[in-house]
Amino acid sequence: MIGGTDLTPGGCADGGAGKDTVWLTVDQAADEIDVHRATVYRMIDDGRLAAQKQGKGWRIRAGEVDRFLAGVAAEPPESAVAEVHARHARLARLARLLAWLFRGPLVRASSHGRGHQKG
Repeated sequence: MIGGTDLTPGGCADGGAGKDTVWLTVDQAADEIDVHRATVYRMIDDGRLAAQKQGKGWRIRAGEVDRFLAGVAAEPPESAVAEVHARHARLARLARLLAWLFRGPLVRASSHGRGHQKG
C-alpha cells in the first residue's frame, strides 16, 4: 500500500481504479459514517464493516464504507426488524405484569405512623 492505494496484484476488486483502492483510517470512516470511532471498531468486530489490519491500525476501503451506507439507507435487515418486534413483545409483557401487580389502589408510603409517636 502506497499513499492510501492498494498496489498489490489482485488487491482490489476493480483492477486498480475507483473507491476500492482508497483506504480509510478508522477515524476517517467514522467521519464518513457519522459515528464515533468506537462504533466503527464494534462494526468491524461484529462483521458489519469489512476491514483489514495494517500495522497497528485498521483500514477500511472507501468503497466498503459506501456499500455500508447504501445498505443503511436501504431497508433494515430482517434480524433488526425481528429484534424490534421481540423488544416490543417483552415490553408489552412487562406492562401487563406491572398492571397486574398494581391492580389495586396504590398506597403511598409515608414516614408517619411507623410506630414513632411524638410526645
